[in-house]
Amino acid sequence: MSTSVVEVNLDGLVGPSHHYAGLAFGNEASLKHRAMPSSPRHAAIQGLEKAWQVARLGIPQAVLPPQNRPRLDWLAELGFAGPPSVVLSRVSQEAPQLLSAAYSASPMWCANAGTVSPSTDTPDRKVHVTPANLNHGLHRSLESEETLKLFRAIFPSSHFEIHLPLPIGRNLQDEGAANHTRLAPTQSKPGIHLFVYGVDSLSPEHAAPEKFPPRQTRLASEAIIRRHGLDPAHCVLAQQHPDTIDAGVFHHDVIGVGHEDFMLIHGNALMHQDAVLEELQKKYTKVHRSKLELVILEPHELSLTDAVSSYLFNSQILTEASGRRTMICPSESESNPAAARCLNRLVESSSCVESVRYLNLRESMNNGGGPACLRLRAPLSRGERNAVHSGVWLTESRYNTLRSIIECMYREQITFEDLKDLDFLAECSQARKAILHALELDDFELDGFELDGLKD
Repeated sequence: MSTSVVEVNLDGLVGPSHHYAGLAFGNEASLKHRAMPSSPRHAAIQGLEKAWQVARLGIPQAVLPPQNRPRLDWLAELGFAGPPSVVLSRVSQEAPQLLSAAYSASPMWCANAGTVSPSTDTPDRKVHVTPANLNHGLHRSLESEETLKLFRAIFPSSHFEIHLPLPIGRNLQDEGAANHTRLAPTQSKPGIHLFVYGVDSLSPEHAAPEKFPPRQTRLASEAIIRRHGLDPAHCVLAQQHPDTIDAGVFHHDVIGVGHEDFMLIHGNALMHQDAVLEELQKKYTKVHRSKLELVILEPHELSLTDAVSSYLFNSQILTEASGRRTMICPSESESNPAAARCLNRLVESSSCVESVRYLNLRESMNNGGGPACLRLRAPLSRGERNAVHSGVWLTESRYNTLRSIIECMYREQITFEDLKDLDFLAECSQARKAILHALELDDFELDGFELDGLKD
């Protein structure tokens, strides 16, 4: 196996039905912007521009298509039968949240698409991927079946082992890589894995949040470790602090971020945090004979409120082709005085981050997703990268094509009322088909209606 393992970023392209439904209880930004007008066009361009900036740094960058929306097949399973115009009208009147869920563009946040274990860490020397079941949220639970099919379409079995999502159940809620961090001096070295969970349902003495529900379970994280064949001596399981969940930290990647030999974390991120970080450091040092650089931002430096509103920890730390480390942060981190001060000090005092780039991702941020939410990380060798379906790589030509599709086929603004419009439904289908063609995925199963079938 080639030792030239590098971190690949796979970003979800924002879908044409991007809207503010407020479906994610516990996500403060999502709840705050509920029912406000959204701009699918701006959202998709902002996400595409972020991915293109990463590609221009010399980092392998792929894009994944939006999923089939609206899910009329799902609405039919819930008893809303009939021609599309009748279904849309009826659902909008009787169960508007179901219509929002059926149209949800949440697959754009690929950090929740699944958990990836590179071949350097697995016993069969394959890349193991488990799509997240996302069964905590009604709208997100619609994603896993199509995510599984997409992964199987773009990742060949000769190099990748694509598992089924974990079984559906309250004790097995899995939200993917948003609660998983892999640490190693370089991507070619064995990783130390931090798995963060919100609830240990089998422990009667388990501390729990009071305001918002936890989303990741310990049982799910343990199942991923077993499935992927990860060495338990290279894994650390930690509970997210209930107070941070109640403050709006619905995933660990809102309160901590790691890359290679560096980890940045808030002082109140985890239960028994000192012991967890000590265990992480010991395991890292034992494997790599070097120390992990840990930077802790204490509450007096950055409050939980500022951490959530700025999304400082939901940044991407990247190693450019030149070896230079950079951090991509949302513009909200620059406009938040406390977050900006922390980032300035980080660049000045740490050798692990040399520069910070601020990007406008306002449309995604308004729904509670920052730079790290939009991408799934996958450390891949040269051979594994060459085996990935070639159409998903973000080249300059493909970037221009996708941008043109977005500018021509995405609406400037939508509200909930647009979700009832049969013309809008057809536009979403047509835009997705154009994107699939641009990614050379024309044969990918659409799992629903074709544009020609939209006749009443």
